[in-house]
Order: sequence, then structure tokens, then C-alpha cells
Amino acid sequence: MVSLISMVLVAAMLTITIPAIAGGPNPVGACNVPLWCPVSTPNQSGSNILYGTTALSNTDAWAVGLNNGATASPITQHWDGNTWTSIAPASVLANAQFYSAAAIAPNDVWAVGYDNYSSREIQYTLAQHWDGSSWSTVSSPNVDANAGQGLAGVAAISSNDIWAVGSSNRSGIHHGDGIDFTLAEHWNGTAWSVASSPNINPGTGYNSLLGIAAVSSNNVWAVGFHTNYLYYSTPRPLIEHWDGTSWSISSSLPDPGADSLLDSIAVFSANDIWAVGSNDPFGSPQPLVVHWDGSSWTVADALRQVPGGRLWGVTITPEHEIWAVGTSAAGPLVMHWQGGSISNWVVFPNTYPNVSGGLYSVAAPLAQTRGNTHNPRMWAVGYSTDGNTDYTLADTYAPLIPGGLTRPNAPKLP
Repeated sequence: MVSLISMVLVAAMLTITIPAIAGGPNPVGACNVPLWCPVSTPNQSGSNILYGTTALSNTDAWAVGLNNGATASPITQHWDGNTWTSIAPASVLANAQFYSAAAIAPNDVWAVGYDNYSSREIQYTLAQHWDGSSWSTVSSPNVDANAGQGLAGVAAISSNDIWAVGSSNRSGIHHGDGIDFTLAEHWNGTAWSVASSPNINPGTGYNSLLGIAAVSSNNVWAVGFHTNYLYYSTPRPLIEHWDGTSWSISSSLPDPGADSLLDSIAVFSANDIWAVGSNDPFGSPQPLVVHWDGSSWTVADALRQVPGGRLWGVTITPEHEIWAVGTSAAGPLVMHWQGGSISNWVVFPNTYPNVSGGLYSVAAPLAQTRGNTHNPRMWAVGYSTDGNTDYTLADTYAPLIPGGLTRPNAPKLP
């Protein structure tokens, strides 16, 4: 049985049908008020989707994803302050893609996902590095050469301290039924290595890590889901922690109910961490937010209902603005935390003239690379669709409103 990386498995489990709206590629919105607006992005032949983004400054950001042309292949795009440009990744075999990216410096960027090194269509981990002039593939380990594995998230602490997480299938488990185990890999500046990571009901339940974020080298968090093997369609959140020595399952796993999972995590401090995803108690996905206060995880249980809503990405700015993006029945979803209660989230305006699609990742520039600006240009990436073809989508929350007015730090919405 061919094992897909966890993001694909989970997407299949909680499928969200978004109605097609007649439109076209590369929508460009006019940001004359503080909204998230699309900026033109390049596309290759076939469908194109951006799954991950990372930003160093207002003039240096990356987006990574998939071109699903004749065969699936990874794509990388770069923002230079004026335009998004396609940058060719290192050569890979057929059926490969990127899911996540992390940047340390303009000449030190990582993208991770999976590649297909076998004619048997078994997926293997893929890690590529940008050195300022080109992408190169860096060897990353695989737990089982006879089963599928891949990397769904990456977080960079320093140039010699980087973590990537995902899932690993194991051959010979239950006669090839394809049960997934958590996968955690570490870069020490010289090589990637597998670090032991725990599982709930290993061998009988599915376990997968989808997102990762770091407070420091001895305080790293990863999120995803676990299931009972017999009831694969009822996932529960999985949260794991690295203390500098080992990975462990959080002692206070949140329980929003059946069919719930976490896709992404962002940290502000050791006692202020947010993770997002979705729960599906009544057959229609709804946004899920959980918060760590330094001692326990708490579910934001009074969120606004969003039909078909799922949050795939979250980021926190140095000014403590918290943004989450995702998909909904109405198209791309952007939500903003208004402060106070952890449930005080609103659906934020965005401009999509005649466009349907979704957003998978969001990033704000790193504090140490922003200089003196207090108006970081944030990016959210995903796809738009005309009902037949998917196109790359990059949204920006502009640092300035036309006319020179600075945008409000925390706009209050009804």
C-alpha cells in the first residue's frame, strides 16, 4: 500500500468542497483599506498550489508548493519586494512536492516535502537548501526504504539547529495496511538525522505530525493528529514537545471531540503558544484554535462558526498580532485574534474578485531581520481556481495603506 504524506491523508479525510467561481489566474486586488489582497504570482503549465511560506523581511520571502503538470514536481517562488519570481528547485524525480519552508538568512533557506525515488511509487523525505544562489538537495533519512514517508513542517532555530516533522509508514505492519508513525528529523549543521518521537497506540493507531515551531533549542513543539486504527475517520489532536533531550507527548492534550486535528503551530513565548486546525463534530468542518499558557493546553471553545472552515496556518508577529488562514465553503479564510479571551477571533476581510480557493500557510517577517519597520508585510499562500485549473495564490497584508497611512496594529471588526 502506497503511503501518502500526512497532509494529503488528512485532506482526504476531511474533504472540503469549495464551489467553483468563474475567474482566472493571478488575481490582483486593490488594497485601499487594510485587507488581505492577492498579488500576481507565476504559474507553470497544469495546476499549481503553494503550501508553505516564510519571510525574512518586507523584501525577502519564499513560497513553496506543487506543480501538478504531467508529473507532480516541487516549485519555489521568491518575493524581492516588487514581484514574485519562480526559482527552479534542485532536480528531483517524478511525483515530488514541497509542503513547508523556513528561512534563517537570505542565503540559508530550507524547503521540505517528499520525493519519489522508486518506480514502486514509494515516497521518501525531501529536503532542499537555498544558499543564496541555487537550491540543492540535502540527503535526509528514511525510516523504512520499503514504505512511504515525508516531511510536512520545518522550523529553524539557527543554521545548525533545524527540525522537520512528518510521518513514516512502516512495511510489514498488519500485512501492509499502511499505518503511519510520527517522524521527527534534526539538522545539526552537517547532516539530517532521525530523532525518536512517540506515538499513541503505536502500530494500531495512525500518528502524524503536520506542523512545528520553536521557542528555543530546548523548547520545540510539534502538532498533528492520532487515530484509532479501526476508526481512521475520527482523529484527535496530537501535540509533542522537545525539551532538548527527547520528544514526549504533551501531558495536557486538548480534546475538542471526534474528527479534530491540528495543522499548524506558532510561538510567541514559552507560555504563549497557539495551534490551529479543524474539528468536525456535525459533519461540517469548523475552525479549531488551542492555546498553551505555560502549563496546559486550552481549546478556544467559542469561535465564530465558519461553514466548511479549516485553519491550515498560523503566525504571530513580534507585535503580538496573531493571524490564521485556511479554507472554507466560501473560499479562502483569514482569521485574526483581537486580544483578551483566547476565543476572541474574527473572520477578517479579504478581497477575491471572482475567485475561489484556499490558503495553507501564513508568515510574518522575522523580528531580527525587519530593521526598524513596524509594518511588516505578511504573506499567506495557497491556491485560486477557476473550477478547472488551480493557480498559485499569494496574499499580502500590506504594511502601508495608499496615501501613507500606517495600518492599524489590531483592527477591530464587528
